[in-house]
Amino acid sequence: MKRILALLAVLAVLLSLPGAKASASRDGGEDRTVVLDSDSQFLSPSRYVGQLGYDTLDQKGHFALRLRAFSRACGCDVYVGCMTSPAHMEPAAESFEAYRDRFLAGYPGALGEKAVCLLYDQESNSALVHVGGAVAESCDTSSVEKVLRDPKETDSYFRMVHALDALQQALGGHRSLLLTNVDDGSVYSRLEKALEPLRKVFDGPVLVFYESTENNQEPRENARAEFDAYNTYSWTPAFYPDGIILYYYRNTGEALVQLGEDVSLRLTEAAEVEAAFAPGKGPRDYAGFMAGVQALADHLLPGREAPAYTAPVLLAAALAVFALALAAEAIARKRGDPILPQEAGDQQG
Repeated sequence: MKRILALLAVLAVLLSLPGAKASASRDGGEDRTVVLDSDSQFLSPSRYVGQLGYDTLDQKGHFALRLRAFSRACGCDVYVGCMTSPAHMEPAAESFEAYRDRFLAGYPGALGEKAVCLLYDQESNSALVHVGGAVAESCDTSSVEKVLRDPKETDSYFRMVHALDALQQALGGHRSLLLTNVDDGSVYSRLEKALEPLRKVFDGPVLVFYESTENNQEPRENARAEFDAYNTYSWTPAFYPDGIILYYYRNTGEALVQLGEDVSLRLTEAAEVEAAFAPGKGPRDYAGFMAGVQALADHLLPGREAPAYTAPVLLAAALAVFALALAAEAIARKRGDPILPQEAGDQQG
């Protein structure tokens, strides 16, 4: 069980490096370049959590996963630079224009025909958006620039996420994205194939943590404790309110499914769905994973998933309103003008 968390820790370290560059393959074919350059104030890097004993992904690592998924889905190179101020970048730049020129000189492919490039400076509210002709001809990027410059957005991570969403729309509509810790192109394409039943009812991003270590044989209750611990300290669900998170262990068939708070679906019989995932019989056997995905697709219904804390909050609100009503009535009675009708005994007294 701890192996997948160690794997995520390594991924977090790799993706949190300044100017992190990752290579993502599409269907096991051509490699794609993904570059993410950000200062630590704009997108927080991975951080060490003592309770877990290793680094956990933060804003930068999770956004890098989204970029890798976008690159795979669109078959293009992706270059992103974002900052609170050019002075906070490493090395520091005097202005957005100076940073832009340096970035493009360092990555000449950023303005290429097969590339997408997003640059944004919060300090000057400056942006550059490029979509190569081989990605989409005559692409109107004004909506992307508008989102990047949106004065109402206060969270830098979601500023970039929403800009990426706007870019997907500009490229012809929302694309189904698979976000995963898997780098192998052939495994990625098999996971994508396995998600087809789910895509019939949900077209948003799906984050899959897929573990296939041969020595992982821990029981389900320990698996759930590890999942909960990781999510508690890394806040993974908070980074994907628009998606579905799926943890799966091929060797044991253990799984955990979570729905983002903005997903307009609800999951019925969650325990039954998770139990439907089964172990794989070999490295290329995805039957157990596919069985769980089919069960997940069958148990997703219209209507947003209610948070676990909804009932206590509603009860507390009702009690607060009741207490206020009693206080108001007590004050009104002292003034001789009760709000509620008095009982016969009260009138005689």
